[in-house]
Amino acid sequence: MNPPAVDSPDRLDDLSKSYLYGVLEFFKDTSFAVNAQQMLVGADGRLDQDAMDYLSTVLKDQAVSGLYSAYQNSSLTNQFDKMNLGREILNYTGQNEQANTLFKDTLNNADLPPQAKAFTIIQQAGGGFGPFASQAPTDPQVISGRIALLNSVAAQYANDEQMSQAITATINALQGGPPVDPRQLFGGRGGFGGGGRRNGGGGQNGGNNNAGGN
Repeated sequence: MNPPAVDSPDRLDDLSKSYLYGVLEFFKDTSFAVNAQQMLVGADGRLDQDAMDYLSTVLKDQAVSGLYSAYQNSSLTNQFDKMNLGREILNYTGQNEQANTLFKDTLNNADLPPQAKAFTIIQQAGGGFGPFASQAPTDPQVISGRIALLNSVAAQYANDEQMSQAITATINALQGGPPVDPRQLFGGRGGFGGGGRRNGGGGQNGGNNNAGGN
């Protein structure tokens, strides 16, 4: 909370906060969680990545409430930070109502390109790479929750062929069908890799998702 001033700091000094959070994460120590939530958005309006990683690691889906509050904080001025925070929240769709709300808000975001919205949908089944990668869910309750979430928005996009195809393909993948092939949705090379229960890691939750923008 009150790091000492260091004259001529070296690389280890620069990373000292990350190391301290790493100790808390290693021991699954939640005692600093309230403080970390207060530190998510700094006085400079930037996201504290270390605080976010710590909260997600030790609290899992219970971190969403604090992350969502930071996402809605008007002081969070950097759009990349906001997108990063949004992707973290979207890891918990299918098991957290605030994450589900952000998912729906993302699809309703008029400023977000249609292709980005479709990727937000198909990554519910896992897939992709780099900052847009997500693990395929393996927990039956999470899978069921994500299918229910997708079904709840399906009627809204009944007249949008691309979105409807994305929803149908993602539901099929979550039910154990073939991975989603973005090339079939977007044509050409298709961008990111497909998802599904046959693809990606075996984490309970999805990993980083695209979008989350406001």
